[in-house]
Amino acid sequence: MPKVASSAREASHAVGKHFPCCSFLSDHGDDPDTRMLESSNMPNGWRFPCGDWLSSKAQQRNHDAQPPRLKFDRVEISRKISEIVEQLKPVCAMVSTILNLELLGSSHTPRQETAINRAQTTPEIIEPKLHGRDSQKNVVLDEIVNGECCALTVLPIVGPGGIGKTTFIQHIYEQMKSHFQVPIWICVSLDFNGNRLVKDIVKKIPKVDNENTNCSDEELIEQRIKGKRVLLVLDDVWTHHGDEWTKLLAVFRKEGAKGNMVIVTTRIPEVANRVKTTKCSVELERLSPKDIMSFFEECVFGDQKPWVEHPGLVEVGNKIVEKLKGSPLAAKTVGRLLRNKLTSNHWISILESKEWELQTNDNDIMPALKLSYDYLPFHLQQCFYFCALFPEDYEFSSEELVHLWIGLNILNSCDLKKKKN
Repeated sequence: MPKVASSAREASHAVGKHFPCCSFLSDHGDDPDTRMLESSNMPNGWRFPCGDWLSSKAQQRNHDAQPPRLKFDRVEISRKISEIVEQLKPVCAMVSTILNLELLGSSHTPRQETAINRAQTTPEIIEPKLHGRDSQKNVVLDEIVNGECCALTVLPIVGPGGIGKTTFIQHIYEQMKSHFQVPIWICVSLDFNGNRLVKDIVKKIPKVDNENTNCSDEELIEQRIKGKRVLLVLDDVWTHHGDEWTKLLAVFRKEGAKGNMVIVTTRIPEVANRVKTTKCSVELERLSPKDIMSFFEECVFGDQKPWVEHPGLVEVGNKIVEKLKGSPLAAKTVGRLLRNKLTSNHWISILESKEWELQTNDNDIMPALKLSYDYLPFHLQQCFYFCALFPEDYEFSSEELVHLWIGLNILNSCDLKKKKN
């Protein structure tokens, strides 16, 4: 019986190849959706397909094969997710700062200490002209002059990130360093560690004749500054530890010390209030519309006369400047981005960017900084992708970074050799 059943099945397949109504059988075999209808007139329960039935089932199959329509707009949902991610970034930054501050109160390895060091600032002037800061500059100069008879004066410069605190104090430092025998510039950043800062200060003070080197760093500083007037700039201070702060400044308060000046830059008002010895601190605010426009024009056009050769960009430029909220860093970043293409289409695309909608407050300059990244070529964006793998403020050499880029095929070593030649 099995042989008979097998032979019958083979025969039915062979017949199906010659009849259109049965071709479905040979093509689809035992597919459950193409099972043959049973005919009561056929012996042994043989089954053959019905043409009409197959036609309706084929239509049903084609209908079922179509992908189901989504109940939501994927593009719109993707855009919303992207916006939510961007809104979370400032929160993540604040959380990261809090975690770093927690690390400062605990013991951490040298690697962790390196990771929380921010980019170092220097007293070298980057922006040749100081826009809109004349009144605040006069306040600082007066404090320096009036502090000649005091043992120590601590003057804080406070303001939000990107407002120009470092640029401001660079100009003060350059103008007034000749009034002090020992000018010192130290970038403090997140890690306010008294011992580390003392070691950095020692390196910045010239040696004196017959100094005793077999002593502590504090005693060595005292020997080198004795009878001299000191200007100490502590740039980018984030935290204030009472004992560490007292330990750091004690050496500058020794008997006989007169006219020593400490200028602290910070974005945190609480830090400014704790360290100041004067009645008030100098608060840097957003630049006025006139001053921010002047700085913006300098960033875009350089030494050329602004707008003369591009009058059609004036209206768009004014609208972009309004979005900068008086921030010098935002003006510098966006201005140099616009300088790359002095065309209406490019400027309008910057003006109409969705990044501006992500500003959380008037001091939020991240959307402006993000624009400079968005308009980078893709191969340069990849370099930043890679840098994001490192901890914040991780310090590495440029040569090391280039080698890592080459190893990941982000950069081509052959292209680098051609550029060197």
